[in-house]
Amino acid sequence: MFLKIDLNAGRVRKYTFDKKILKEFIGGEALATYYLYYNLKKGINPLSRNNQLLFFTGPLVGTSCQGSGKCGVYTKSPLTNYWCASYMGGMFGAYLRRAGITGLIITGKSRQPANLVIKDGKVELIISKKLWGKDTNDTTDYLKKKYKGCSVACIGQAGENKTLCASIITNKHRAAARYGVGAVMGSKNLKAVIIMPMNKLKLFDEENFNKTSDNFRKLTQKSTILSKELPEHGTPFFLDKVNKHNALPVKNFTLTHDEDSIKSKDLDKYAEKSYSCFACTAKCDKRAVIDGKEYGIPEYESTGLLGSNLLNHDTITLIKANDLCDKLGMDTIDVGNLLGAAMESGRIKWGDKKAILDTIKKIAYREGIEETLSKGLIKTAEEWHAKNLIVHAKGAGFPSYNPFNAYGMGLHYATGNRGANHLTGYMALFECLGLPISASNNKSTHGRVELVKFLEDFLIMFDSMILCKFMPAAYTGLMPEPVFNFVQKIKVDLGLVALGLKIPVIYPAMDYLFSDLLKMLYYSTGNKYNMKSLVLLGEKVNNLQRLFNLREGLKSDEDNLSPKFKSINIPLMVKKYYKLRGWDENGVPTREKLKELKIKKII
Repeated sequence: MFLKIDLNAGRVRKYTFDKKILKEFIGGEALATYYLYYNLKKGINPLSRNNQLLFFTGPLVGTSCQGSGKCGVYTKSPLTNYWCASYMGGMFGAYLRRAGITGLIITGKSRQPANLVIKDGKVELIISKKLWGKDTNDTTDYLKKKYKGCSVACIGQAGENKTLCASIITNKHRAAARYGVGAVMGSKNLKAVIIMPMNKLKLFDEENFNKTSDNFRKLTQKSTILSKELPEHGTPFFLDKVNKHNALPVKNFTLTHDEDSIKSKDLDKYAEKSYSCFACTAKCDKRAVIDGKEYGIPEYESTGLLGSNLLNHDTITLIKANDLCDKLGMDTIDVGNLLGAAMESGRIKWGDKKAILDTIKKIAYREGIEETLSKGLIKTAEEWHAKNLIVHAKGAGFPSYNPFNAYGMGLHYATGNRGANHLTGYMALFECLGLPISASNNKSTHGRVELVKFLEDFLIMFDSMILCKFMPAAYTGLMPEPVFNFVQKIKVDLGLVALGLKIPVIYPAMDYLFSDLLKMLYYSTGNKYNMKSLVLLGEKVNNLQRLFNLREGLKSDEDNLSPKFKSINIPLMVKKYYKLRGWDENGVPTREKLKELKIKKII
């Protein structure tokens, strides 16, 4: 069941998708793309009451499937002005589905600060000025005490002040962090969404689903990544690998290696607690206790951008900076990029521990020079006359993979429909992590375009089911650990990998490899899918998102990186990328491509 909630009128009604659309677009990102493309008016201000904020789940969310606890948030971004999606783990998505709701479509604006409460099958908008001005920790604690057994998604002061890097926080340290989704929630005067689960999920074939889910879970336990690295270290175990591959963001992305960088073991010393998202055994959510207070230990992205990128080598400052972003409700990726620009401009000293923490607070509250930073990277570049200092693609700051030594990641930052993003075309697997193989030359363009395009289409399915992106790592469990360790040392020309995508048996082989996922999709929905159809869906979704962005004014010269990275010949790769996508020289999908993908309506 989907619910459409009009905050203007305080009205809730069911929203129905055609069965054919539900079958084709599955859920999550694919379905949200379809909805926003056809239902959001061209040219609306992202922070106006006319924007819509979607919380969608997918058919695997809330089930017994390992890694099925995520929820997607979708809207028009106030940071980029384009399509955006952001995902949060924890319990919220699972609780939403178990409350009998597949997705929320939130429109309008409440007249006063309010909370949305979903309890006993009813939805109620409750005016609540009391929590406005509170951070996400205090808000969560208060609401969990008031609504026993609930899950909360809320904004902090950054969202209330419509800071463009504002995020939505759940479980205190799980975040739909990127692209200003928290600012959109704040613009609607919506402080929190509270969910009380009540239902057991109804699946098409529950018995066989659970059998297949058990098999998949056993496979994940054979994966070194899911059974050892993540449970022991969380995502910061990436840090040492990326630094070794010389692809770390250092000194606002001017360098690629930091000998003095905070290491995974430095954070391990402080990790006293571990938490899991719904139906997951990885326990990658690590917590520290410092001076009697609990802090969230940063993920890899946060570690790179609030650590080496700022020449911050103090572990406690890193932990406190990350935790402060969570409390205020801000994206650590964009904050790290903003702070890097401020330091390179000379406004803050490199590695200044006090200034890092003070500036984070001021960005959230839009105070002083941080009023400029709160407007995002592009506005900062304009107001400071400092385009060469800013690190972004389409206005979104870079994640913690430095494209100077990862050309494939650079291309995806440039072409991604959300702006710079790492998880929608994850070339870092080959270029920065060596999982399962390492690229032989990270400064080569060979094979990059084909692989970026494929990964962009392929990964859409995981954001539509919705399933944690770590779950495909389960398939490394098919290799005995000594073999896996050996394979990681192999360096391969990515052109050969790209060539392998053209082999006729590639999709039948993928059907076999991902058979558990295909079965779970069938047992949950009653609809049969194969990998070729899912990758084709990914291509259709990417084209719909492209059309959305073109409608909002996207120009082909925005498919590039900021001037700092002009030595990487991104335009040359983009030209090839357009051709491979079936787009014209301006990056517009051709009529032939739209006909092929059965995209009938062009807006």
